[in-house]
Amino acid sequence: MMNLLAGFGHQVNAYIVPRQVLWEKSDLEVREFVRRHFSDINGEVYKWSGEPLAESDAVMLTHWSTAYLVDHVHNTSRIFYFVQDWEPFFAPMGTDYLKAEQTYKMGFSCITLGRWLTKRLREWYNADADYFDLAVDHTIYYPRPV
Repeated sequence: MMNLLAGFGHQVNAYIVPRQVLWEKSDLEVREFVRRHFSDINGEVYKWSGEPLAESDAVMLTHWSTAYLVDHVHNTSRIFYFVQDWEPFFAPMGTDYLKAEQTYKMGFSCITLGRWLTKRLREWYNADADYFDLAVDHTIYYPRPV
């Protein structure tokens, strides 16, 4: 998604919240880690531990934990939350489950993968949410004869 936005002429900055192995790495090393394990990003990559972000038109959250870091971000016109799955299910019932679920009530404009998640966010949390369909390669995934 970031490279697609960059392809349309947007300046893209990725702020990576460093965990364990990345904490001691430089911004350049974090960028190389992202390139090696995910994709090369057509934009800047920074480690982020809560300092002010560059002024922007929009901020896109990609993990529930980052929702708690942007409370003080006021130099953007809009904050979007890219909800890629039902994030509470990635933790046992407890603090992390409840904190993940609480992010759906924080007033961000949610973008989801698939209709079911948008429907759930709207109905259960009255969230501002919309979706795009999951990308499927129909030459690989298609109904097979029983």
